[in-house]
Amino acid sequence: TFVDLLTGIINPNKGEIKIDQNNLSNFKSEWFNIVGYMSQKFYIIDGTIKDNILFGNRNCTEEDLNQILEIVQLKSFVESLEYNLNTIVDENGNNFSGGQLQRIVLARTLVKKPEILILDECTSALDKDNETKLIDKLQNSNFIKTIVIISHRKEALSFCNKILKINDGKFEKQWKI
Repeated sequence: TFVDLLTGIINPNKGEIKIDQNNLSNFKSEWFNIVGYMSQKFYIIDGTIKDNILFGNRNCTEEDLNQILEIVQLKSFVESLEYNLNTIVDENGNNFSGGQLQRIVLARTLVKKPEILILDECTSALDKDNETKLIDKLQNSNFIKTIVIISHRKEALSFCNKILKINDGKFEKQWKI
């Protein structure tokens, strides 16, 4: 529910969501343009890796796509495949690992170059080393200004400078030491 409220997918039953003192309901279309959201539940289409990343986005240049593949650590993997980005991904992604699929979907999220990136358990299929590298590359990208990570794994939160914990439906503010 928190993520649905933060992304503007749903409106609050009472009260309001404010971003920089402005009510989110007053600028939703602008908000949708700067926010990228990767849900823990994602879908893969029966098509190529490129189809799954671009997902109909025609504004992504080859340069942008290569930068995104570097960020999500897929570039060398894709280059090792016989058909590179034109390699077919089965409808359920059975021919790729869970971590590879998560990174393909993360690349899809990054195609629109969001200023604010919301990640909901997006590294759950990655080992700690790959998770660390991925988050580091995300933090050092030249277009993402803010990353919100939702995770049950404390390791994934070690990159955050502010941590909010939800306990019994209420936020407990915790500052990273």
